[in-house]
Amino acid sequence: MNNYNLKAAGIFFMILFSVTFANAQYNSVLSHTKDNPYGSYYHPAKTNPYKLYIGVPFINFHINYSNSAFHFNDLIYSSNDTTYISPSNFVNVMKAEKNNIRLNTDQELLGLGFKIKKTAVSLSIRQKISCNFEYPKDLFGFLAFGNANYIEEPLLIDNSLKFRANAYHEVAIGIQQQITKHVFIGVRPKMIFGIGSIELTDFYLKVKTDPNGYALTVDEHFNINSSFADLNSLEKCLSGSFFKFFDFYQNYGAAIDLGVYADINKFDFSISALDLGYVLWKGNCKSYSSKIINSGQYYDDGSFFFEGLDILDYYDDGINTGAIVDSLSGYFVVDTTSFDSWASYLTPKISCLAGYDFTPHHRLSLMLLSEINDKNLTIPHISLAYTGTFFNILEVIGAINYDNSQVNLGAGLSVNFMMFRIYAAANNILLFNLKQSQNISCTAGLVFNFLKSK
Repeated sequence: MNNYNLKAAGIFFMILFSVTFANAQYNSVLSHTKDNPYGSYYHPAKTNPYKLYIGVPFINFHINYSNSAFHFNDLIYSSNDTTYISPSNFVNVMKAEKNNIRLNTDQELLGLGFKIKKTAVSLSIRQKISCNFEYPKDLFGFLAFGNANYIEEPLLIDNSLKFRANAYHEVAIGIQQQITKHVFIGVRPKMIFGIGSIELTDFYLKVKTDPNGYALTVDEHFNINSSFADLNSLEKCLSGSFFKFFDFYQNYGAAIDLGVYADINKFDFSISALDLGYVLWKGNCKSYSSKIINSGQYYDDGSFFFEGLDILDYYDDGINTGAIVDSLSGYFVVDTTSFDSWASYLTPKISCLAGYDFTPHHRLSLMLLSEINDKNLTIPHISLAYTGTFFNILEVIGAINYDNSQVNLGAGLSVNFMMFRIYAAANNILLFNLKQSQNISCTAGLVFNFLKSK
């Protein structure tokens, strides 16, 4: 990488991890709310009880971490005051293919909404980050059990290793319209301004082990695409050249959220499609690909060939690690090229929510959510919740959530005093028990809401 790309990548990952502790971009507990204006963010057509609300900038945020394969306790556990590391347990609990680790954050920079008769309008500016790492069991199995475990069948990873990380700003205008007395529709078009993206688009690794001398033969190739916004234009903007601001955004995209909501007597029903869109990355696009150099100590007919080191040969003079590193770097070469553009798609979500108000202040609701990854519909996240309002001040939500073959207890709390509302919700109330949690999703914020509808 040149100095610019190193600088851009550094800032990208700084944003990536600093905002993380600042959504899947979705909080199922908050979607069950009855009084919080932000409930309509997850269901574009759901009615908002207030005629005006204003979110406090930078305070409203959401974070989601999910791990489909293992617990921390599968790798490190304690027994009789002794701590053990168990790579075998760690690997054995994984699926053969399609294990994934996801991290998503969503921080609101500006948010407000208002109603005029039968029409509700909202404006939202958010900074979002999404990371998805998908890997096969053999990636860690080879490291845990060694190449002796792959003699009869070679280690083969053929595009089952995937990684994608995007950071972008989203500007959305939501419109909710009452069609009949009981039916509402919602649409939220969104403009996307990309900050940075890194995506592993191709990966192949094959490691064969000779059953006699245990020599390794390695064949590999990979390709990584990256794109970063124009940091030089951003620096000019920050130094006072405001008209250079949009030069910073060379990456643009568009998306849309759609929804239908019906409210009949004590029953209500909502169906929504979220994040239908893409980002076109055009800023400083680089491709990093493996390249075979037909030379070096370990080159053999297009493959990396390693028979091991004979310690006796180096007994007197010591091992020349410099020569070994030079040989390895001579074979594993990365070729960098520039190109015009590439597109990455957001992760669409389909959700259904059904509720029943058994009293004016108490309700039960059921929500199902599925994501579309690589054109495949995932197993739905299921959430059953009770929502209660007490003294017209306090809203309490209790939920049972099913996700990644794990059942968690979720909870939400919202306090509304005069025009101030402070709220927090978590899909897993054991969220700080990282050793046992595979899913961590929480949201919190502060909003001013005015003139509640009767």
